Amino acid sequence: MKHQAGQKHPEKAGFGDALKQRLAGFFRDMRETFSSELLKVLLFILVLGFFSAALVFWFENTVNQGFKTIEDAIWWAFVTLTTTGYGDIYPITTPGRMVTVVVVLAGVVTLSILSGVVSSILVARKIKEDRGLQEVKLKGHILICGWNHNAEKILSLFRDSGSSKNKFVLINELPESQISNVIYAFKSLEIKFVSGKFINEEVLQRANAKLAEAAIILADFSSADSAKVDERTLLATLTLKSINPKLKVCAHIVHPANRAPLQRANADAIVLSDQHVGYYLVNHVISPGIPEAIDNLFDYKTGSQFQKTAIPPEFKGRSFGELFQYFRQHQQAILIGVITEEKGLSVDDILSSESSSYLDEFIRQKFAESGKQVGQKRSVVMLNPSDDYVILDTDSALTIASK
Repeated sequence: MKHQAGQKHPEKAGFGDALKQRLAGFFRDMRETFSSELLKVLLFILVLGFFSAALVFWFENTVNQGFKTIEDAIWWAFVTLTTTGYGDIYPITTPGRMVTVVVVLAGVVTLSILSGVVSSILVARKIKEDRGLQEVKLKGHILICGWNHNAEKILSLFRDSGSSKNKFVLINELPESQISNVIYAFKSLEIKFVSGKFINEEVLQRANAKLAEAAIILADFSSADSAKVDERTLLATLTLKSINPKLKVCAHIVHPANRAPLQRANADAIVLSDQHVGYYLVNHVISPGIPEAIDNLFDYKTGSQFQKTAIPPEFKGRSFGELFQYFRQHQQAILIGVITEEKGLSVDDILSSESSSYLDEFIRQKFAESGKQVGQKRSVVMLNPSDDYVILDTDSALTIASK
């Protein structure tokens, strides 16, 4: 599709976002680098610098014009300690020169220790990160819990879709070498790894689930007990919702009978394995071309795709037929339906608005403290409505359009 006026070029926007992420990561690393060992070394440098400045000032002040003030002595001390040695001022007395020798030797040793401490901290952090043991500091990211043959396809779809959602945390028990290969294969995405069972709260906390935007729970067959794959998905959903009630959880299950428990666990979306295999096979026989058309719509790299598009404000309250003509003429897209966002029930919708009893206030307070919702927000899709359907403020357009 053509870029509208005023919109940022996606490549430039992507570069800017990547630069911001790298800068944020750099400053985050610097904050974490200040361990107790590093602080001890920095404190020693400060003490040595001020102490040597005081000594040299004591010896040189009356006989050396270069040390008129204590500030001059402090300047000399740190220039000498860091082995910079500008030579603008220097001691001329024997005691002052002896202090200089000590400061130069101490500076060489101390700076070597400082470099070693910083390097060891950064190397240790990198090792922990590679092993999936480092706490993730991202926010607004997407959790991918578990692993199966669909995982890399999911990452590919996010990458090829051009979506701004490009921060992911993989939570599984795969070996480091396999995770490294995945991260290398998707260098354009910001991917972090957390090693452990995705049903454990401590592991999910390490993945910063509290600040995540969404979670995709895969049917994970990597465990020895593959018969309980849906049970782990259910436990992960419950744990994620307890950590972050607003988190959007999309669950992949194997057995249809497990859909109801996941719905009760407040999973936002449930995908069943092999749900559409029968449809594909039947239509390959009775309606050849339909399965190929569906494959084309699901491929972000070629052809046309389903797109959810904002409806221009001037079409709110107007007919579906008028909106159809607009998208066909101005966007080269086919409008096939509308998506309506239905807001879930709130506590105030259930409690009487005219009542102000203590019990009502108590209920409102408890729901506010828990962060839980009575009803979930959900998307309702209306395909091929009549031409006189009136567009609502909450509607979005569902179109088929070229990328």
